[in-house]
Amino acid sequence: PPSPHDATANFNRCPQVIDIDPKENKEAVVLIYGHTLGHPIESISHRMGTACCLSHGQAVAIGCVIAARVAFLMGLAEESIIERTEQICAKYDLPYLIPADQSVDRIMSKLPFNKTWTKEGTMMALIECPGKVFNFDGHFKCPVDDATIRRAVEQTMAPFGTIIKGSGSSGALRKNKLSNGDLASSTITTPIGSPMETPGEGWAVSAGGSCPKGDC
Repeated sequence: PPSPHDATANFNRCPQVIDIDPKENKEAVVLIYGHTLGHPIESISHRMGTACCLSHGQAVAIGCVIAARVAFLMGLAEESIIERTEQICAKYDLPYLIPADQSVDRIMSKLPFNKTWTKEGTMMALIECPGKVFNFDGHFKCPVDDATIRRAVEQTMAPFGTIIKGSGSSGALRKNKLSNGDLASSTITTPIGSPMETPGEGWAVSAGGSCPKGDC
């Protein structure tokens, strides 16, 4: 995992980048990568009755995977960028699938409330390859139609019966709710082959292969 020194250094760079590009249209566009879909997924995970409450970082990690899928679907990046993004998430024990108790429709319904939404499409930061943000004539945000985003979200949904061990601010409440033996027999699986086929580190699957309380 990143050292405290690395984390501090990156944290200190953020205001410097914002000073250069306060409107997040060029240099600072990297700071919003993964946030376009990460924000609605995070918000939904905090609603009452959910089995998984995501932290901001967990939700943005999932948003990065969706962004990678969007880039591939639009022909801006190779398909391998998706698997590479998933592998990085798994390496740092971050989820790369949307919790199964969320719905595509609910996520899509939140996009118009995002500051990057326009009538022409949702403006997203996308990458061509690791370390290179896509840009067209100096424009680093790309308008993406709802159909493409919906398809990427659908392909990132977790299989039914799989839940994330969320670490969001409300996670303790849900942990208490599910602490009466519901997760006692859960197992943690690590990636074998493609992360697309096997849930990665940080994912808990009930021993019986079903949802612990039927509400995930």
